[in-house]
Amino acid sequence: MNANRTVTASFIMKDYVRLGTTAAIGATPYGTLNLAYAAAEDGHVIRALARVFEDDLPLDRAINVILQGGYVAGFGGSRSGSTTLSGTLTVGQGSLVVDGVIIK
Repeated sequence: MNANRTVTASFIMKDYVRLGTTAAIGATPYGTLNLAYAAAEDGHVIRALARVFEDDLPLDRAINVILQGGYVAGFGGSRSGSTTLSGTLTVGQGSLVVDGVIIK
């Protein structure tokens, strides 16, 4: 090219095949556990990919949530291994039940 050009691209993303999706609540994907927790309502299940999360996770809302780890990409129901939280997990309010999660 020898001049500026304008380019347009369209991407169709199906289900959870989205860049940066690491957690989900129901059919809604989130890029971080913190974003998923911020959107969670009382009784929600937050599903997390089988990977290491190094961010801190402060739970500071008066809600009860379940954190299920070990999901494979796409969250298709399959779980492989576990999710590791290597940042600081603080439960200041509400409650948390974990399943398939290693807290370091």
